[in-house]
Amino acid sequence: MEPCRRVGVDITWKCNWRCRHCFYLRNGQLHRGGEVPFQEIRAKIDKGRAGGLDHVVMVGYGEPSLSKNAIPVIEYAKHHGMASSMITNGATGLERFKRFFGAGLDHVHISAHGLDGTLDKITKTPGSFQKQTELKEWLVSEGIPYRTNVTMQILNYTEIPDMVDFELARSVYHFVFLGFLPHYE
Repeated sequence: MEPCRRVGVDITWKCNWRCRHCFYLRNGQLHRGGEVPFQEIRAKIDKGRAGGLDHVVMVGYGEPSLSKNAIPVIEYAKHHGMASSMITNGATGLERFKRFFGAGLDHVHISAHGLDGTLDKITKTPGSFQKQTELKEWLVSEGIPYRTNVTMQILNYTEIPDMVDFELARSVYHFVFLGFLPHYE
């Protein structure tokens, strides 16, 4: 088995969702708009590079696509010959993601926890499914592969087969099912 060659960097506490299952939902920092300073992010990337890592994954305490540092991270990784990706909810607007891919982002891993009204209910954010679907459709039209994950919970477990069909119809190349952890409803 190949060792992991990715360095994960948290870049923001900003988030546009209020997911029922979020690790950070009750953390006072979430939704306050706190950005991780770019110097900290860059230091973590440099440490990973020195250790032989060749891929930067932007994750977040919140939603990384909302960070002002997303494009600088993509550009920094590219400058150093590293791939870049983002674990994202994919619901912050298509134009934003077009800019990320234009800057050199290699791929996204979209957190897709339900279909239509179910996703909107889980995220407590109307329109989440619509925005996420718009991004997925654009990725497909551009020939850009994406990965996705689902957190199984009481609100979505009956939809799992339909969610699989939905993602496969869009040629998802990697579908991760996260487990039932104690803090998930």
